[in-house]
Amino acid sequence: MKKKQKIPFSKRLLVHLASFFGWAVFMGLGVTLRFRVLGWEHVRHLRQSRQNFLIAVWHGRMFLPVYVHRSQGIVVIVSQHWDGEMIARTIKMMGFKTIRGSSTRGGKEAFYKMTSVLRNGGTGANIPDGPTGPAHKMKSGTVFLAQKSGVPILPVSFSAGSGKKFRSWDRFLLPFPFSKVAVVYGEPIYIPSYWSNREVLAFVPKVEEKLNQVECRADEFFKT
Repeated sequence: MKKKQKIPFSKRLLVHLASFFGWAVFMGLGVTLRFRVLGWEHVRHLRQSRQNFLIAVWHGRMFLPVYVHRSQGIVVIVSQHWDGEMIARTIKMMGFKTIRGSSTRGGKEAFYKMTSVLRNGGTGANIPDGPTGPAHKMKSGTVFLAQKSGVPILPVSFSAGSGKKFRSWDRFLLPFPFSKVAVVYGEPIYIPSYWSNREVLAFVPKVEEKLNQVECRADEFFKT
């Protein structure tokens, strides 16, 4: 049996401090923002019909969706990479549950665990261009998850009247305190259970396009 690698104390301390700082930023900044929510009727309809769903959001636009859906017990797939550990701890403090895995490590196990969660009435969330991009390019796992579990994909994004867009691969958007923000939900996307793998793969670019359209709608809110 392979011995579990011991993580140095300094590294564990850094993760702990970074996670706490991340939680403080989410919660402290979030309460100052002036919200406008578009497309909430889609969420309301799904909940009224007792239909769970799989939230999909691009990596660079995760800040507001994470804040809005805190303390709802939503299950999120988080990568097993170094940054994934900090993200996992941060969102756990905000009331999310996590499954660890990504397309490059632990992906199959995470896929089956999330499928089980969704089939048993849980609500999930996934970042289809994470953990390392390319930005705005949807990996097929999100679409297959929705098909195998029988739940719709709910695309969501946000934009801000004023904020900082970092020069990272995902162009992460962080709104400034007290700024106006718009959170936008698109129509739920259903993937027929009888589709073949080839048909599902052919549909991936269309789901990507719909998620991009939701992001554009959020950005356009501040251009008028």
